[in-house]
Order: sequence, then C-alpha cells, then structure tokens
Amino acid sequence: MYGKTHERSAILLTVIFIFVLTVGAFAQGNAVRSTPAERTAATPPSEETVNAFLRRMFGFDPSVKWKILSIKPTEVPGISAVTYVLATEQRTTEIFVTADGRHAIVGKMIPFGADPFADYRTKLLSSVNGFSKGPAASKVLLVEFSDLQCPHCKAAEPIVEKLQQDVPGVKLVYQQFPLAQIHDWAMKAAEYSDCAGRSSGDKGFAFNDAVFAEQEQITPENAAEKLGAAVQAQGLDSAKIAACAADPATARRVQQSLDLGMSLEVNSTPTLFVNGRPLVGFAEVPYETLKMLVEFEAKQ
Repeated sequence: MYGKTHERSAILLTVIFIFVLTVGAFAQGNAVRSTPAERTAATPPSEETVNAFLRRMFGFDPSVKWKILSIKPTEVPGISAVTYVLATEQRTTEIFVTADGRHAIVGKMIPFGADPFADYRTKLLSSVNGFSKGPAASKVLLVEFSDLQCPHCKAAEPIVEKLQQDVPGVKLVYQQFPLAQIHDWAMKAAEYSDCAGRSSGDKGFAFNDAVFAEQEQITPENAAEKLGAAVQAQGLDSAKIAACAADPATARRVQQSLDLGMSLEVNSTPTLFVNGRPLVGFAEVPYETLKMLVEFEAKQ
C-alpha cells in the first residue's frame, strides 16, 4: 500500500470520502423514513443475533474467528452500531443495523453541518489524557490514536511529527489505542509509553520512536526486556517505569484512552484528529495535502 504513487493515493482518498458521504446519507435517510413507533421500539440486536449473522457470513471457513467488541445504539434514531474484529484482519469493522433488524449498512456515518467536527473537537479538548508537545494555547490540536505494535502506526509517526514541525502553533497529543485483540504485546507497550510520557512528553515520544525502531524484533516473550531498553535509552529509570506500567492505575488510564477513542468512533490505527476532523489511513495521503489541511485548520 505504501508503494502507491501520490496520484493513486489522492484518487483513493477521494473515492473513499465520496463513499463515506454516500453511506452516511443512506443511513440517515433510513432513519428519517422510519416511523416514530419504529424509532421508539427499536433496540440494538442481541449478541446471539450478531453471532448468528457472522457465522452465516464467515462460517464457510472454519479458520475464521471473530470477536464482537460492542453493540450499541447510535445518535441516529433506530440505527444500531455493531463493531467486531476478525482474527485475520488488522482493523475493526463497524456495521449499522436498521430498526427493522433486517438490514445492515457497511461504512461510516459522519457528522454534518457548518462546523461538523465541533463535537469531536470539544470532547478531545476536555478528555485527552495522553502526553503532548507543543504550545498550550495552540491554533491546531493534533490528537493521534496509535498502537506501538501496528506497522501502519510506525510508518505514520514521522509524518505526524513533520506536520507539527512544519506548521507553527500546532500541539500534538499521543493517545494510547492498543489493539490487544490482535496485537499480543501492544497493551504492555502502551503502559510503558504512558509512564514514560508522564515523566516527560518529549521522552514519551522518544520512547515511542525507539519502540517503533525495534517493532519487528519485539515478541511477547522479550517485550519487557525490549521496552526496558527503550526506557533506559531515554535516560529514565527502567525499574520505576516498569513498576509504573504494572500499576493498575496505568491500565485504567490506557482504558480511558481506549474509551475516548471508541466514543469518537476510532476503530483502526493510526487515526489522527486535526481540530476534531478524523483522518484514517492518512499515511497514504500526499504529505502536501495533509499540510494544506492542517494550515487550513489553523486559519479557522
């Protein structure tokens, strides 16, 4: 994917965006056409029903396993969101189930209006708990939800850092979003990262870079050793950071970050919010396009 030309990436982004808009409009249209009685009576499907659906969809291959992550109503009356992950994939999938329980929409609903990302922006400003670098009073807030075991996150990290360097007045916040269902040492790395970042935001980012550099060599068996070495490389006390990582309070902070991401409909890593605007798969977008977007947000 990363070897595609800039032109193909730009075309792909445009096509995906048009598809997202179409799906969102279709989902909202279904909600508008439902009757008041349907909206009042509609309840999310049961886990048993979702499992039966997934079994019928994927059961032809006994090697395919799945895990249901959430089943919940959306802000659109009558529409329920079902999120699941297949063991063979690197990202979660979200489908929207209609009020009659007989149809599902594949895609993503997006906000609408003159300032469509205002609610996301407000929630991020009040709820981020990750470490950061940049001015406190920033023109642009970049919030990255990332997983240290995710190869795409490794590829994206230099891009995010360059955006902050190239556009004045940008603040960057790193939020832990370990996909523990498919990455077997991501949670431990997130806990170490949280502790390193709490000692110093700059050291937190430097720790992440060190982990990304060793990503392919880290396993569940050597994770503690490799993460400890990354801590020591930043001049931090590895014993203290290890104790901090094992503290239940750290696990709670990581879970708070996960909960925040899920409340903002993050379902894959890396996801970058630019003043509340979510960008998924941004590493495949031409850098100049990303830079223009950040500069545009700085003027709003």
